[in-house]
Amino acid sequence: MRSGEIVELRLDSIVYVSYDPSTLGRDAVVLAGGGYKLVEVQPVDMFPQTYHIETISLWQRRGAAG
Repeated sequence: MRSGEIVELRLDSIVYVSYDPSTLGRDAVVLAGGGYKLVEVQPVDMFPQTYHIETISLWQRRGAAG
């Protein structure tokens, strides 16, 4: 599912798991433009001794309760 399609669902919150920081950056632009704000982000090293860095981020729709 593409980030634009996720925005159309109008979910109150989204947990986004990214295995590539560049795709998180790309999709962050779409989510922020679609009315979501970044609440928290946490990098995770699920594959030690490799160049991969994963991120888990929490997005909340502006105006959503909670």
